[in-house]
Amino acid sequence: MSSLIRCPPERILRPLMKSYLAGGAVKNTHGSSSHGFANLIPNRVSSKRFYRAAVCTEFGKPLEIEKRESEEELSSGEVRVQVSASGINFGDLLMMLGQYQVKVPPPFTPGSEFAGTVLEVAEDVKDLKPGTRVAGRMLGAFSEEIIGTSDGMWEIPDSMSFEEAASFVFSYGTAFMGLKKRANLQAGETVLVTAAAGATGLAAVDLASHVFESSTVIGACGSEEKCELIKQRGAHHAINYNMLVTTEKKK
Repeated sequence: MSSLIRCPPERILRPLMKSYLAGGAVKNTHGSSSHGFANLIPNRVSSKRFYRAAVCTEFGKPLEIEKRESEEELSSGEVRVQVSASGINFGDLLMMLGQYQVKVPPPFTPGSEFAGTVLEVAEDVKDLKPGTRVAGRMLGAFSEEIIGTSDGMWEIPDSMSFEEAASFVFSYGTAFMGLKKRANLQAGETVLVTAAAGATGLAAVDLASHVFESSTVIGACGSEEKCELIKQRGAHHAINYNMLVTTEKKK
């Protein structure tokens, strides 16, 4: 391979954050208005329905479980989802530590991707309906309930578990972007996937083998157990780079 092409998950997460930064004011947990990242957080006000959320109240500290009030009515284009599973990404951890490129001021609810069941849709939402199983992306996913727009959610098949769906959007989106838009992978080519046993690595192995139909997919990871895992996902060959390091030391 002539060059190493990097496509970190932040290439998907960063545009998501920036797109919401351009939004308007919304209500926060105390009922006042704020701009910027506050509109990523589903702080909805109601006296009828409550849900719990894991809240980052201070950078680097454990999340606190808080009881939140739900908004009674949805705005145009919005969808209310009962969250069954949330994905945990490296970018989420950086946000909770205050080390992400764009700092989200506490308090906020972390989590950027989720899966669950639609509870309610606004009148102008036609592509989703109550009872639909969906996956989506929006800051605030570490919560029992989230409200977002329909264009940030996708219906998932019954054969896909909520846990699988909640870890699908960023990992497969990042892998596809790297293989297609950056590497321009073609059928019959050979591809080497490093860190192949991670979420994005496994997605890259799967896509390269079964979608792009690469003639040879090589996965590199750090243990024999992980080597077996990536072979199950479609890798033709697996490299345990810890064994390579050991061999080099012996020399």
